[in-house]
Amino acid sequence: MERQLEHTTFTTTPTGVPVATPSASLHFEVFTHISSLHSGPIRQIDEYETHLWSLSSILFDDIPSHADESSYRKGALSNYFKDLVSRSVWNDLSRTRDPGERIFLNLAGYRILDACFDATKNKDLHLATLLSLAENSSPEFREDIRAQIDVWRKDGSAADIQVWYRAVYELLAGQIDGPGSTFGQLGVGKRMDWRRAFAMRLWFGIPNDGGIKDAVQEYWMACQQDPSVAKPFPWYTTNETKTPGVYDGLFQLLRLYAGSDINATLDDSLNPYNFSNTITDVRISWHLYIILSELKGKAFFADVFGAKAHAISDAGERLTLAYVAQLESLELWRWAIYVALHLRRENTRKGVIVDILARQIHTIPDNVEEQGIISQFVEQWKIPMEWILEAKVCSVLDQG
Repeated sequence: MERQLEHTTFTTTPTGVPVATPSASLHFEVFTHISSLHSGPIRQIDEYETHLWSLSSILFDDIPSHADESSYRKGALSNYFKDLVSRSVWNDLSRTRDPGERIFLNLAGYRILDACFDATKNKDLHLATLLSLAENSSPEFREDIRAQIDVWRKDGSAADIQVWYRAVYELLAGQIDGPGSTFGQLGVGKRMDWRRAFAMRLWFGIPNDGGIKDAVQEYWMACQQDPSVAKPFPWYTTNETKTPGVYDGLFQLLRLYAGSDINATLDDSLNPYNFSNTITDVRISWHLYIILSELKGKAFFADVFGAKAHAISDAGERLTLAYVAQLESLELWRWAIYVALHLRRENTRKGVIVDILARQIHTIPDNVEEQGIISQFVEQWKIPMEWILEAKVCSVLDQG
């Protein structure tokens, strides 16, 4: 929250109602710094959140003016997923000494140099040469590999090739899905989580000039057609949730960027269950909403209406109110007021802020601290002194 506050502008409307607006300097990259995490030991949710903001930055933050958007974002996403899956790749490598399996695991994790090393170590110099050409391989390269695989299948020699080596050649050819795939014989789909399943299609399942959207569609189609392909369940569970349309927030962001099917709006993307197993934890959803919709205009809730500068979404307002309630329940009522300042409707904004002040202003322990808080509200956040006095009166009346 402190990070976003640093990039917030406070103004008043012609009717004297304060409003908070995210500044143009606010980007998802701001949240990727380690200082934006919770203090103390790094929890699993902290690690996940770091991945989430990094992915959001790759997909939606501005890119250098001279860069081609499609190739720039795809390259950044490739590096991101290589790091993201590295731990599980290492875990699998630690459990096998089979040369073919090790080559396959390294290749499937886009660890090209390591795959080449294992092939060379096994004295398979021809394969090592082919592996060295795997990164951003050309259509001609993949077609040559596919042609060789077809020859092996037709003359019956494919059965003489060790199964992991067959899988390596099929991956080089981009033949991840389809009938007769060695992947199914090896049970690869059941051994890999959705992140590795998607990443393989990003690296090998689409043409070199294909984009992120193509990889998302390729993976999602495989999920629909092959029950063995790992589905993008939320990070906190290995099973499908009871709520329809709930998937890992990372995948929801990918679908949102790709604009695939119904997920071109924020309605499914920002479901709190995508990020947490608690429906009342809307923190991540709200920050995504403010930057994606209110600042960047990249995506909106389906019910948005009005001109762009004055657009209002009832779903967006409900999300903001839910976050206000969450913060106040955690006794973070000053932050609740900060969030309430983002409400789009003036009357709602005033009513919510005055109500919070009336409930909480008596909890300030001493006059010195009260003066500091009121100074921040009035001078920085532009909250009228009249609202604070009105809240004090209400507080006194409520307490008898």
